[in-house]
Amino acid sequence: MKTRVTPDEILADHSPSIVDIANRLRSFIKTVMPEARELAYPGWHAIGYRHPKAGYVCGIFPMGNLVRLVFEWGVLLRDETGLLRPGGRQVKFVEFSDPTRGYRKMHWSGCCSKR
Repeated sequence: MKTRVTPDEILADHSPSIVDIANRLRSFIKTVMPEARELAYPGWHAIGYRHPKAGYVCGIFPMGNLVRLVFEWGVLLRDETGLLRPGGRQVKFVEFSDPTRGYRKMHWSGCCSKR
């Protein structure tokens, strides 16, 4: 029985557009947080990112027709553009459904920096 799953295996059963969105987000996260470890979380059906000092920071959650980029401590992030949606008391997320739209609207420097 296989116990480890890769991020690519998490994406394997999704449509090409969902895989494209997820891979764009993976590239972005690796660029802005190169020290983070990328891990597959099969129980959550997600690709998560753990920072050596901060712990679990965010995750990519592919779904049927969209991808959620979920920030574990989203309530601590500035959101001057209003893109973050609430996902509970501490979690916030952004949804992506079209690989050609939405990325220019993301002002990552403001969204991902602490207040």
